[in-house]
Amino acid sequence: MTAALIAAAGAAFITLILTTAAAFLSGEPRVSLVFEGEKLHIKTRGSMFMKLCRADVTVTNLYTGETAKLPDLRFDSRTGAEISVVGFGCGVLRAELSRLCLRCPFSPIRRRSERRVHAEMLVMPAEKRPTAPLTKLTEAGDPDSFTGGVRDYRRGERLADVHMKLSAKTGHYMIRERLPESGALTLGFACEEDCAEENAAALLGAVRECIDGGIPCGVISGGLRRDVSREEDVEPLFYALFTECGARIPEGCDLIVTRGEVTA
Repeated sequence: MTAALIAAAGAAFITLILTTAAAFLSGEPRVSLVFEGEKLHIKTRGSMFMKLCRADVTVTNLYTGETAKLPDLRFDSRTGAEISVVGFGCGVLRAELSRLCLRCPFSPIRRRSERRVHAEMLVMPAEKRPTAPLTKLTEAGDPDSFTGGVRDYRRGERLADVHMKLSAKTGHYMIRERLPESGALTLGFACEEDCAEENAAALLGAVRECIDGGIPCGVISGGLRRDVSREEDVEPLFYALFTECGARIPEGCDLIVTRGEVTA
């Protein structure tokens, strides 16, 4: 009787082990990467059995090329893992998890997965508004090209563009600003390695200055051109720039962003 019970218990235990192993080894592990604020979360789901996990994680800023590698990161399937991404600056952060290995606790049963998991997050730059007017004076005297903005007169500028009423009120010459003949400003942008974040901040300030002033603008970088006329266009613009930014400042633009400043 006792021997039979022991044999039955042993058979049940072996069945449980085999069932657990079969459940563990079946199906593809469901692992995801999720950016939340300044953290990258590794999450696993879809199994009632806790697993010990090991994987390689790489985080790359596609804009600056900065990379952080975390080889052999260890975590368990119930709590996952959390990685800080502070310090990367602006850009598009791309995380990749690879070489995932799972193991049952207190068991030699292991499983490897060659599947790679990815996640991306756009990190916008801090805004830096331009210190000088963005609008460019045209040679034509078309009144429709005025933007409505005014500024102090600079030596050598045309007296035909002087705002007479405002000049009389302030006691010194004030110039009415004009758009280029095309009706839109073109901003040239390049990824300068030593001031990449400063350039992005200056461009964001220039673009928002145009939006606030109702001035349509286009941004050119390498083979990329994006037109911006409203706030909803800003994040798609920067995602495209951070992933496809040209290395050289384009020619033929009304203004260029270089060394952290917007210049003509």
